[in-house]
Amino acid sequence: MKLIYAKGACSLSVHIMLRELDLNFDALRVSLEEKSVLESYNPKSYVPVLLLEDGTVLTEAISILQYLSESNGGVYMPNGSIHRAKCTGWLT
Repeated sequence: MKLIYAKGACSLSVHIMLRELDLNFDALRVSLEEKSVLESYNPKSYVPVLLLEDGTVLTEAISILQYLSESNGGVYMPNGSIHRAKCTGWLT
């Protein structure tokens, strides 16, 4: 996996979760001013971007956090629709 992030951006939450899960990943820090670099990873030209081993590109911190939780036994995301909905509300 590779995390594309920027200092001071919402990509910090994804960076923290990757560390908490003790997952192997490379991190590439980019500047938010360098739109062409950002667009090479995400056509929306912002972070975070998580590149998976199979080439899948994930964007949006909340989507990435949910993916990481679900693919690692559901940690950090509550079970049950109302609890999960509240957690997603806190994230947004």
